[in-house]
This record gives sequence, C-alpha cells and structure tokens, in this order.
Amino acid sequence: MLCWLGWIILSMVTTAPHPIGGAVARVHAALDDVAGTPAWSMSQGATADVLVEIARAEARLVELRSRALVQAELVAVQERNASPSVAVWHSNATRSTNWVCPY
Repeated sequence: MLCWLGWIILSMVTTAPHPIGGAVARVHAALDDVAGTPAWSMSQGATADVLVEIARAEARLVELRSRALVQAELVAVQERNASPSVAVWHSNATRSTNWVCPY
C-alpha cells in the first residue's frame, strides 16, 4: 500500500486490460471503420451535426488524457525511458513538441 498526500492508494498488479485502454482501442477501431468514407456525401445538416459531435468527442478525449496524465505522474511513467519528467516522456512517446504538449 502506498500513501500519497493523505490518500491511500492500493497498488494492484493485474494482467487484465484496463477499461480505459479498452475504450481507447474501440475509439481507434471506430475511426478505422470510417477512415476511407468520403465526407462529400454528407448533407448540410449531417455535416453540422457531426462537427458538433466531433467537438464533444475531442473534449471528452482531452479530459481522459488529463486523467491519464495525472496517473502517469503517480506511477512515474517517465522512469520507462529515464526521462526527467512525465512531460518529457509524453513529448517523446507521442513525438510531439512542448508547444503541442504543454504538460
């Protein structure tokens, strides 16, 4: 058992995939399903609706990434490749720059 800032965190080792990882995999699969689908066949209303829904989905993914980044700090993900911080690890792992990834 670990104690962090007064909260008790149980350290568990499991081989089962985490539900968040499964959800992200399903998002990728859903996007793969429509990767070659032309957008030109969408009506004005469908286009407007889908743009709103994409914005909502993006916001939810950003929130999920934020929670995962908090967890990355807790479990010291940066130790996987001896990075000095989670921000540096994330930048390298996602091949983004600090301008794109200000975490």
